[in-house]
Amino acid sequence: MQLNMEIAVVFLNQRIRPFTAKWHRLSIDGALSDEAECKNFRAELQALQGELKIYTQMLADMAGVEDLTELEDREASLEPEPFAKPSGK
Repeated sequence: MQLNMEIAVVFLNQRIRPFTAKWHRLSIDGALSDEAECKNFRAELQALQGELKIYTQMLADMAGVEDLTELEDREASLEPEPFAKPSGK
């Protein structure tokens, strides 16, 4: 269990913390109002989410528990799309 915690702390400090620090600062400065910056944020977030899935699978294997990441992804994909806004016609 100690190794799991060490891996989690390393991942938090080396991957998640720099991402959140960068984008928190930029969001306060209004960068997410810019379409190009918003696309950069989404691309970096998607890459981080991919890494997070790998780490959650690895930690679940090490802990001997079920990784529910894929189940959650499947459930999210089954959620209905929100209603479209009326076009004003």
